Amino acid sequence: MRTHAPRLSVVAVALLGLASLVAPAPAHADAPGVVAPAFPWAPSYDQAVARARASHKDLVLLFTGSDWCGFCMQLEREVFHSPEFARRATQQFEFVYLDFPQAPDLQARIRDKATRDRLQKAYRVSGFPTMWMATEDGMPYATVSYPGGGPEAFLAVLQDQRSHRDRLLPLLRAGRNVDANTLRTTLPYLVEDELIGLAHYGWVLDRARQVDPDGRLGLRQHADRIGELNRMMALFEDGAPWDQIYRFLLSARSITNEHKYASGLALCAEHYLMAEGRYDEALDFVQRAQRTPSLADNQFAQADFRSLRDRILAARAAAGGARR
Repeated sequence: MRTHAPRLSVVAVALLGLASLVAPAPAHADAPGVVAPAFPWAPSYDQAVARARASHKDLVLLFTGSDWCGFCMQLEREVFHSPEFARRATQQFEFVYLDFPQAPDLQARIRDKATRDRLQKAYRVSGFPTMWMATEDGMPYATVSYPGGGPEAFLAVLQDQRSHRDRLLPLLRAGRNVDANTLRTTLPYLVEDELIGLAHYGWVLDRARQVDPDGRLGLRQHADRIGELNRMMALFEDGAPWDQIYRFLLSARSITNEHKYASGLALCAEHYLMAEGRYDEALDFVQRAQRTPSLADNQFAQADFRSLRDRILAARAAAGGARR
């Protein structure tokens, strides 16, 4: 039986957050693109980390498409071309420019492709512009978006997002020897900010299981649920065959982040089970998605699920008529 590569509807993409499956990313670069901004970007990522450690500044990594991404160009024009922003922002942050150009001459200016590709994978970047904030040691703590309004507004966003770093400091300071109480406090923040799926924090789930081997503290169960979520997201992002995704969704019972799990069920129903003519199974997956407690009052999600259910029913009826 033939399997199909994952393909997402617009609503499902918005719910699941898997933009990488819709528009594959061009390669990264770490040199400014079409018009070199008059901004003191760090010469390289490694030098940015070295400077940040020496001056106790945080890092800001900008993943951009300098010659094709309209929002990226707007961000550079309105913010990074401002001398005043450059003067004030670099007193607090080290900035790394990671370009994804399409023009061959711009691609040729990339100085360190290995680091560029490693950062793309480590930060799971799939859309542009993407901006990550990280500690001086390169531990990510928040993504940031440009709200418009120019340099002053964007600098305020950067400063505000430092609160995400501050609440993770006990975990970051303790490192791999973090105790159970600190984990109980900080693990929810990692989940809330979608940091737990990054390679930087891969050790946290192992540590949670280690300090709570019998599950009495609830850390082991929480770690297992997060682990299931990470495995599901990896299946989608890596373009796993639908039958493999289907088997995982059947076995995953305690996955965390209900919204993403419900989206996974709906996607599998639409793009695999219905396509294979397995209409009853597809309807079961949609019904499970509809029963997601946190989506019970979400009118947009429920409307999307009902629409999918109706399409499955129509396809089943048409198939029955064709057989007769």
